[in-house]
Amino acid sequence: MAQSNTYLPDSVGVFKPFWLCWRLLGVLSWQRKDITMIYDIFMNLFINIWYPVHLTVGLILLPMHDEIYKNMSITITCIVCTLKHYCIRWKLREILKIMDLFGKLDKRIHSLEERKYFTKYNIRIAKLLAKLYFSVYMGANVAALVALLWDSERRLMYPAWFPFDWSSSSGLYYSAILYQFVGVTILIVLNFTNDAFGPVTLCLFSGQVHLLSMRVAKLGYDKKKSAKQNENELNLCIEDHIKLINLFNITEDSISYVQLILFISSGLNICVVLVYLFFYVDNLFAYIYYTTFLAAIAVELFPIYYYGSILQEEFNNLPYAIFSSNWPSQTRSYRQNAVVFGEVALRKITMLAGGVVGIRLDSFFAICKMAYSLFAVAMTIK
Repeated sequence: MAQSNTYLPDSVGVFKPFWLCWRLLGVLSWQRKDITMIYDIFMNLFINIWYPVHLTVGLILLPMHDEIYKNMSITITCIVCTLKHYCIRWKLREILKIMDLFGKLDKRIHSLEERKYFTKYNIRIAKLLAKLYFSVYMGANVAALVALLWDSERRLMYPAWFPFDWSSSSGLYYSAILYQFVGVTILIVLNFTNDAFGPVTLCLFSGQVHLLSMRVAKLGYDKKKSAKQNENELNLCIEDHIKLINLFNITEDSISYVQLILFISSGLNICVVLVYLFFYVDNLFAYIYYTTFLAAIAVELFPIYYYGSILQEEFNNLPYAIFSSNWPSQTRSYRQNAVVFGEVALRKITMLAGGVVGIRLDSFFAICKMAYSLFAVAMTIK
């Protein structure tokens, strides 16, 4: 019990896996900046750029429809992964500001009730989200490898082009397989940082807004506190709200283009996977792989839009919390500040991707409708 009274939730600590991955990927420097730079150039050339290129060229050279559909899903995923990576990389300074704001907001969590709520519904869920993304993405990779090993015919993990004849010798074949497996594994780690960062951030963000509502709603009811103390606490809550609005703007700026790219590409990718799954898959392990791949796309999409909606709802509830406090019995200056605070909090807040697409559940359903429409067109052509 003593530990629970002194425990302070650590939002910034939830992001440790992301910083570790960015270091492993060469995005962040280690102690030797020169070695990190060489490593970063290598990763960019041979993984971020060449991997999508070798899949795209292979796609262009494919003569059969089933091979085209088989290659298209992973090609789209890898191209989109690279684009998202450079968008996130461009915003690393903004991400540092997000960490700083989370640290400041965490220091405002004082009551045991707030700690328990934030730990149970936000810290714990955010960590589970990160684990879910990583597990499902790696599961799809393992399923692809198992499908390859199970196949009696010698083939690549994914149809692709190499500047050598990989089928001419065992050495060249296993070199090609090794490159594809290692490359896609690195891209999965890359995609994990791209995709999981947004929902983890919004999960913690929505929790901080909820805590502010809890804090504000209690103002004025503690008879042990003077009117001046209540007014000071209201002013602190107003400062918290300013921090939250700042956090909203920085977060939107950081994930905006990543989510726009994801929105545009996901409908097509789901359609391609469904077409191959229904019309071309001919063995059990291929079914398992493409089902896992489809699940990975669903996991990639749903949490960010779900927590975008939750965040919007938490901001909508804030004005009610302000006027749930015991504000009528407070000083005139308190009441004036509370009214102004309530008016400011009434502003509707919706996070947008690229300034166009709302990061909320209706956008998720729009992607599903887009995928269904494209699938219907593909069935007609079929």
